[in-house]
Amino acid sequence: MSEKIPTDTLNCAFDQGTLSVGQKITLTCKIEGFAVPPGAVVQFSNLNTNSNYEIQFLGPPKVSSDLITQMATSYKVGPHELNLLKVAIGDQEFLVSKQSLQVTSVMPPTAPKQAEGDSSGNQSSTAEPTPFPIFDPIQVGVPWWWWTLWGVLFTLIISFFIYKFVQWKKARKILASAETEAKLLTPAEKFRQRLRKLESQGFHQRGEYKSFALELTATLKAAFTAQLKFPAEDMTSEEVNSYLERRHKVLYKRIGSDLAGIFSDLDKIKFAKVETDAANCLALLDLSMKIGVVLFEGQL
Repeated sequence: MSEKIPTDTLNCAFDQGTLSVGQKITLTCKIEGFAVPPGAVVQFSNLNTNSNYEIQFLGPPKVSSDLITQMATSYKVGPHELNLLKVAIGDQEFLVSKQSLQVTSVMPPTAPKQAEGDSSGNQSSTAEPTPFPIFDPIQVGVPWWWWTLWGVLFTLIISFFIYKFVQWKKARKILASAETEAKLLTPAEKFRQRLRKLESQGFHQRGEYKSFALELTATLKAAFTAQLKFPAEDMTSEEVNSYLERRHKVLYKRIGSDLAGIFSDLDKIKFAKVETDAANCLALLDLSMKIGVVLFEGQL
């Protein structure tokens, strides 16, 4: 052997002398009278014959205080006398004390076969096969496309939530603006705005006459509630007329007959399912506006 064998020896020992094929064991070396330099590379090697099967070192060794520990295994069944193990510490090499190992098979023992004669007449027997080497699982790195896929998915999820948040903020802003505007409108302006909105909704054009009658009735009652300060919205049409006749006689003389006619027509549309048309609905809108002009005199 051309390689020089170190003369210094470290006292080392395996944590067990018997193992099965592929089983992990620990080799521990006691350091005496020598300090491992900081950052020094520590590496075990095997100079024995068939070193790949006699003993294999797994991963880098660990240096702790005055101890060096190294994981190892064997894939060759039988007794092993290891007298050419060494460890390199930085630029120095040390011989590891002689080790003895007994490696057993992980396969169930086979029944011995009877000796068979070959063509020359010699007897031969089949020996127990050496198990196929067992290796630790290889750590597979995560491919780049996996990270790209998850990155795209994460970006889409974050973008979706940001989009929904922006939509929610806009809706809140529009709602707050509408509420602020509604608070600033006078009762007369609110009445006129509701009439225009009702006309623009087009219930009368689509034949949804009941929806039209319900909204126009609510608009008129809301106007009386806001201007005259009585709960017209909680009253029937007849009760509103009766209240105006008793409490607001001057106003009732001016709008009473028209108001009674409007309420009567609207109630028939709502409850009696009387046939009507878009032209009649527009006439009711015009008459409601005239009542509003009298009710909010000088404000519309």
